[in-house]
Amino acid sequence: PRATAAPAPTKAPATGGEFKIKKLRFAMPSPALESNRTWAGGWNYISQHDVFAETLLRGDPATAKTGPLLAESWEATNEFKTWSFKLREDVPFQFDHGEFTAQDVLHTMNLLKRDDSLATMLESAWSQVTIEIVDDHNIKFHFENPYLAGTRLFSRHAGDLIIMSDAQFKAKGMEGTFDQIQTAGTGPYQLTERKLGESLTYERVPEGHYFYDVDFEEFEFVWAAESVTRMAMLLAGEVQVAQIERHLQPEAEARGMRVIQGTQDVAQTLYYFGGMYGMGDKLWYGPGNYGAEGDVEKFPDIYTPGLPLENINVRKALNKAVDRDAINEEIYLGRASTNYVHAFHPLNEGWNPEWVEKWDEMYGYDPEAAKAILAAEGYTADNPLKIKAIAAVVPGTPEQPEVLEAMGAMWAEIGVEMSMVRLDVGQWVARIREHSLNNTILPMRNLPIRLTQEGVRNQFSNTGFAWAYPHPVVQENLDNCMEKSADLEVRDKCARNIGDIIYNNYGQIPGHLSTSDLTVDPEFIAGYVFTGMTSAGVSHFYNIKGVKK
Repeated sequence: PRATAAPAPTKAPATGGEFKIKKLRFAMPSPALESNRTWAGGWNYISQHDVFAETLLRGDPATAKTGPLLAESWEATNEFKTWSFKLREDVPFQFDHGEFTAQDVLHTMNLLKRDDSLATMLESAWSQVTIEIVDDHNIKFHFENPYLAGTRLFSRHAGDLIIMSDAQFKAKGMEGTFDQIQTAGTGPYQLTERKLGESLTYERVPEGHYFYDVDFEEFEFVWAAESVTRMAMLLAGEVQVAQIERHLQPEAEARGMRVIQGTQDVAQTLYYFGGMYGMGDKLWYGPGNYGAEGDVEKFPDIYTPGLPLENINVRKALNKAVDRDAINEEIYLGRASTNYVHAFHPLNEGWNPEWVEKWDEMYGYDPEAAKAILAAEGYTADNPLKIKAIAAVVPGTPEQPEVLEAMGAMWAEIGVEMSMVRLDVGQWVARIREHSLNNTILPMRNLPIRLTQEGVRNQFSNTGFAWAYPHPVVQENLDNCMEKSADLEVRDKCARNIGDIIYNNYGQIPGHLSTSDLTVDPEFIAGYVFTGMTSAGVSHFYNIKGVKK
């Protein structure tokens, strides 16, 4: 099988005339860590690097179709185990740190594979890659197993290979390169100032960019944790673009602001059951990868024994007490849809239409049935079910704390007592990585919507980030099938096995599927076409168009 690129598009013509503002200010929740060290965090963290640095491939802001950027063309061969790239020539790094070559790609890969790396794609991709430099402008990535999602991995749709300058690193060293403001990339803006906890500022590259023309002389991220604070900044004219929760958008629109939706469905939300972390020494497979009814409850290594959430019926009751339609109408303003099985999508591998057909019976809102299920398990007014929850404003899905509060109120209606703690996103990431939050409901999102293999590994597997439901059947079908096979029929069957076990055993509280929305001040912003296909829900910063005088 082979995948090749279309010819590189020509550079868009520059626009004439002066713009009303020279500096664009963009209000966002702060990243989990404020640093130029690209390997020091996951996807959400690297949005601060997207403005000044680039990947090999790009995603079209309207269609999300993959196209050339630092790489002019590419192909996949050897059953998707080898990905070859022809690199663009004459691309300068900022601050006079030479021109981009294959050595910079190798250098960036070495950064992502450092012992202290927390890069999202390290375990699922980069740990199994060796790089072959053919010459200065041709390079090959050799994977141990087939990697079908290369066009996503080498773009920001699912990748974190944001190219850094090898020449700068050799001249300045680690601290001189990454702990000073002038870390060099190849993007249309370059870094100028970082105020920890407050902002990050960039300026347009002085000689122009090889591919993009940007409208603003400066670009600044303004960090603000609370959505109401970001909206206040927008209404006061302090910023021109803000990521705010949907329930605030009507007020912003009534006061003259404009809401712009991303062009793609990009965000799936999940609320998972903390405590199902272990896998045990032996994998368990029943007939057809399932076993008899209730068998899943006989394997305590999968769960933390004795806690309520290890009980499949408790998980079922909590699901059936959630009115997702009401949450959609009240919080998402009716703009979201049902996320039937987290990390699965009708366009991706493993989708099972039976999940939709059986939804009302399995997950549909029925508080009386939920209350009866809990009573049968011994949870009554005299012995209420008590659970914990952690909320955080995660960039790209700012509604999740409000959704958790709404679910807590719905659970209270069936006698469940939920206590909730709010954390900032850095604390949330740290606690998730501990894998020790037992009997706790935890928010998670799949943003952008990964291909099934990537999503399952990151969200459910015990080799990923969340460890939401590392059931032995999940691990077997992921590790020994999807990670190794290039046979599309075999992969689809294995993916469906994974989805079925998660769905049938209530290994999740699935939330919603939505686009990424941004609110702008139309006095200064003429338009913004973006997919939102990054884990912060923001992308294509070069494509923000200004209003001229």
